[in-house]
Parts: sequence; structure tokens; C-alpha cells
Amino acid sequence: DEERDPLLHSFGHLKEVLNSITAL
Repeated sequence: DEERDPLLHSFGHLKEVLNSITAL
């Protein structure tokens, strides 16, 4: 669960940001 695991949630968010940067 992302809500129960803040670290996993942060990693998922970081991955999303990295994906956006790569999309540029």
C-alpha cells in the first residue's frame, strides 16, 4: 500500500518525475 509505505510512495513519485524529464 502506498499510503502505508511513504518510502515506496516517494519512490513511485520520483519515478514519475524522472519519466516526465525523460519525455522531454
